[in-house]
Amino acid sequence: MKNLIKKQDIRKKLLDLLSRREHSKYELLTKLKHRVELQSALEEEINKLCAENLQSDFRFSESYIRSRYNSGFGPTRIKYDLSVRRVKESVISSVFNEIDLDWIEKLKEEIKAIEKGNEGKDWIQELKEEIKEAYQEGNLKDEIKIEKEKKKQVKRKKIIDEIGTGLSEKGVYLDFIKNSKAKN
Repeated sequence: MKNLIKKQDIRKKLLDLLSRREHSKYELLTKLKHRVELQSALEEEINKLCAENLQSDFRFSESYIRSRYNSGFGPTRIKYDLSVRRVKESVISSVFNEIDLDWIEKLKEEIKAIEKGNEGKDWIQELKEEIKEAYQEGNLKDEIKIEKEKKKQVKRKKIIDEIGTGLSEKGVYLDFIKNSKAKN
Protein backbone atom coordinates (compact mmCIF):
# COMPACT_ATOMS: atom_id res chain seq x y z
CA MET A 1 0.00 0.00 0.00
CA LYS A 2 1.20 3.49 -0.78
CA ASN A 3 2.21 5.78 2.03
CA LEU A 4 -0.39 8.25 3.19
CA ILE A 5 0.02 11.82 2.01
CA LYS A 6 0.82 14.10 4.92
CA LYS A 7 -1.18 17.25 5.56
CA GLN A 8 1.62 19.55 4.40
CA ASP A 9 1.98 17.60 1.10
CA ILE A 10 -1.71 17.57 0.11
CA ARG A 11 -1.54 20.89 -1.76
CA LYS A 12 1.53 19.74 -3.68
CA LYS A 13 -0.22 16.52 -4.75
CA LEU A 14 -3.37 18.43 -5.80
CA LEU A 15 -1.31 20.87 -7.88
CA ASP A 16 0.53 17.93 -9.41
CA LEU A 17 -2.78 16.41 -10.55
CA LEU A 18 -4.09 19.76 -11.82
CA SER A 19 -0.89 20.40 -13.76
CA ARG A 20 -1.59 17.34 -15.91
CA ARG A 21 -5.23 18.18 -16.73
CA GLU A 22 -8.28 19.92 -15.30
CA HIS A 23 -10.17 17.94 -12.64
CA SER A 24 -13.54 18.44 -11.03
CA LYS A 25 -13.65 18.89 -7.26
CA TYR A 26 -15.23 15.47 -6.96
CA GLU A 27 -12.48 13.80 -9.03
CA LEU A 28 -9.77 15.31 -6.84
CA LEU A 29 -11.57 14.25 -3.70
CA THR A 30 -12.15 10.67 -4.86
CA LYS A 31 -8.60 10.25 -6.18
CA LEU A 32 -6.99 11.27 -2.91
CA LYS A 33 -9.47 10.60 -0.09
CA HIS A 34 -7.98 7.18 0.70
CA ARG A 35 -4.42 8.40 0.38
CA VAL A 36 -4.43 11.27 2.87
CA GLU A 37 -4.08 11.30 6.63
CA LEU A 38 -6.98 13.73 7.14
CA GLN A 39 -9.87 13.93 4.70
CA SER A 40 -10.95 17.25 6.20
CA ALA A 41 -7.52 18.69 5.32
CA LEU A 42 -7.98 17.47 1.74
CA GLU A 43 -11.39 19.15 1.45
CA GLU A 44 -9.95 22.34 2.92
CA GLU A 45 -7.08 22.40 0.40
CA ILE A 46 -9.45 21.74 -2.52
CA ASN A 47 -11.62 24.66 -1.39
CA LYS A 48 -8.52 26.90 -1.14
CA LEU A 49 -7.53 25.96 -4.71
CA CYS A 50 -11.06 26.84 -5.86
CA ALA A 51 -10.89 30.22 -4.10
CA GLU A 52 -7.52 30.89 -5.78
CA ASN A 53 -9.05 29.81 -9.13
CA LEU A 54 -6.48 27.04 -9.54
CA GLN A 55 -9.29 24.50 -9.68
CA SER A 56 -12.49 25.29 -11.52
CA ASP A 57 -15.41 23.02 -12.37
CA PHE A 58 -16.25 25.51 -15.13
CA ARG A 59 -12.81 25.12 -16.78
CA PHE A 60 -12.96 21.37 -16.23
CA SER A 61 -16.35 21.26 -17.97
CA GLU A 62 -15.11 23.31 -20.93
CA SER A 63 -12.11 21.06 -21.37
CA TYR A 64 -14.15 17.90 -20.94
CA ILE A 65 -16.84 18.99 -23.39
CA ARG A 66 -14.30 19.85 -26.10
CA SER A 67 -12.45 16.58 -25.60
CA ARG A 68 -15.59 14.44 -25.76
CA TYR A 69 -16.95 16.49 -28.68
CA ASN A 70 -13.76 15.77 -30.63
CA SER A 71 -14.15 12.08 -29.78
CA GLY A 72 -17.61 12.03 -31.34
CA PHE A 73 -19.79 12.10 -28.23
CA GLY A 74 -23.05 14.03 -28.21
CA PRO A 75 -24.34 16.62 -25.74
CA THR A 76 -26.64 14.24 -23.85
CA ARG A 77 -23.86 11.78 -23.09
CA ILE A 78 -21.45 14.57 -22.16
CA LYS A 79 -23.97 16.14 -19.76
CA TYR A 80 -24.49 12.76 -18.16
CA ASP A 81 -20.73 12.20 -17.78
CA LEU A 82 -20.31 15.63 -16.17
CA SER A 83 -23.14 14.96 -13.74
CA VAL A 84 -21.46 11.67 -12.77
CA ARG A 85 -18.38 13.76 -11.97
CA ARG A 86 -20.64 15.83 -9.71
CA VAL A 87 -20.41 19.04 -11.68
CA LYS A 88 -23.39 21.24 -10.79
CA GLU A 89 -26.20 21.39 -13.35
CA SER A 90 -25.98 25.20 -13.41
CA VAL A 91 -22.28 25.00 -14.35
CA ILE A 92 -22.98 22.42 -17.05
CA SER A 93 -25.76 24.56 -18.56
CA SER A 94 -23.70 27.75 -18.53
CA VAL A 95 -20.71 26.04 -20.16
CA PHE A 96 -22.91 24.53 -22.89
CA ASN A 97 -24.47 27.96 -23.50
CA GLU A 98 -21.09 29.65 -23.66
CA ILE A 99 -19.15 27.09 -25.69
CA ASP A 100 -19.49 27.38 -29.46
CA LEU A 101 -19.69 23.90 -30.98
CA ASP A 102 -21.61 22.84 -34.09
CA TRP A 103 -23.19 19.57 -33.05
CA ILE A 104 -25.04 19.03 -36.34
CA GLU A 105 -21.85 19.45 -38.37
CA LYS A 106 -19.99 17.06 -36.04
CA LEU A 107 -22.78 14.50 -36.46
CA LYS A 108 -22.48 14.78 -40.26
CA GLU A 109 -18.70 14.27 -40.01
CA GLU A 110 -19.16 11.17 -37.86
CA ILE A 111 -21.69 9.72 -40.31
CA LYS A 112 -19.32 10.39 -43.23
CA ALA A 113 -16.47 8.70 -41.36
CA ILE A 114 -18.64 5.64 -40.74
CA GLU A 115 -19.75 5.53 -44.36
CA LYS A 116 -16.18 6.00 -45.60
CA GLY A 117 -15.02 3.10 -43.43
CA ASN A 118 -17.79 0.97 -44.89
CA GLU A 119 -17.47 2.00 -48.55
CA GLY A 120 -18.61 -0.70 -50.91
CA LYS A 121 -20.02 -2.73 -48.05
CA ASP A 122 -23.54 -3.26 -47.02
CA TRP A 123 -22.63 -3.00 -43.36
CA ILE A 124 -26.05 -3.96 -42.10
CA GLN A 125 -25.97 -7.16 -44.16
CA GLU A 126 -22.42 -7.79 -42.97
CA LEU A 127 -23.54 -7.37 -39.36
CA LYS A 128 -26.42 -9.80 -39.90
CA GLU A 129 -23.99 -12.37 -41.33
CA GLU A 130 -21.65 -11.96 -38.35
CA ILE A 131 -24.54 -12.49 -35.95
CA LYS A 132 -25.67 -15.55 -37.90
CA GLU A 133 -22.12 -16.99 -37.89
CA ALA A 134 -21.79 -16.41 -34.16
CA TYR A 135 -25.14 -18.10 -33.58
CA GLN A 136 -24.20 -21.06 -35.77
CA GLU A 137 -20.81 -21.33 -34.10
CA GLY A 138 -22.53 -21.41 -30.71
CA ASN A 139 -24.88 -24.15 -31.94
CA LEU A 140 -21.94 -26.07 -33.39
CA LYS A 141 -20.19 -25.98 -30.01
CA ASP A 142 -23.38 -27.29 -28.39
CA GLU A 143 -23.61 -30.10 -30.94
CA ILE A 144 -19.98 -31.08 -30.29
CA LYS A 145 -20.65 -31.21 -26.53
CA ILE A 146 -23.73 -33.38 -27.09
CA GLU A 147 -21.78 -35.73 -29.36
CA LYS A 148 -18.96 -36.07 -26.80
CA GLU A 149 -21.50 -36.83 -24.07
CA LYS A 150 -23.10 -39.52 -26.26
CA LYS A 151 -19.67 -41.15 -26.81
CA LYS A 152 -19.02 -41.14 -23.05
CA GLN A 153 -22.38 -42.81 -22.41
CA VAL A 154 -21.64 -45.49 -25.04
CA LYS A 155 -18.26 -46.19 -23.39
CA ARG A 156 -19.89 -46.45 -19.95
CA LYS A 157 -22.51 -48.85 -21.32
CA LYS A 158 -19.79 -51.07 -22.86
CA ILE A 159 -17.88 -51.18 -19.57
CA ILE A 160 -21.01 -51.99 -17.61
CA ASP A 161 -21.92 -54.71 -20.14
CA GLU A 162 -18.42 -56.22 -19.81
CA ILE A 163 -17.91 -56.13 -16.03
CA GLY A 164 -21.39 -55.82 -14.61
CA THR A 165 -22.88 -53.36 -12.21
CA GLY A 166 -23.13 -54.73 -8.69
CA LEU A 167 -20.34 -54.74 -6.09
CA SER A 168 -19.97 -57.44 -3.45
CA GLU A 169 -19.00 -56.70 0.13
CA LYS A 170 -15.36 -57.13 -0.84
CA GLY A 171 -15.64 -54.75 -3.81
CA VAL A 172 -15.63 -57.44 -6.49
CA TYR A 173 -18.03 -57.06 -9.37
CA LEU A 174 -20.63 -59.80 -8.96
CA ASP A 175 -21.76 -59.84 -12.57
CA PHE A 176 -18.16 -60.12 -13.75
CA ILE A 177 -17.64 -63.13 -11.50
CA LYS A 178 -20.81 -64.72 -12.81
CA ASN A 179 -19.77 -64.15 -16.42
CA SER A 180 -16.24 -65.47 -15.84
CA LYS A 181 -17.59 -68.68 -14.24
CA ALA A 182 -19.89 -69.13 -17.17
CA LYS A 183 -16.94 -68.92 -19.56
CA ASN A 184 -14.92 -71.56 -17.66
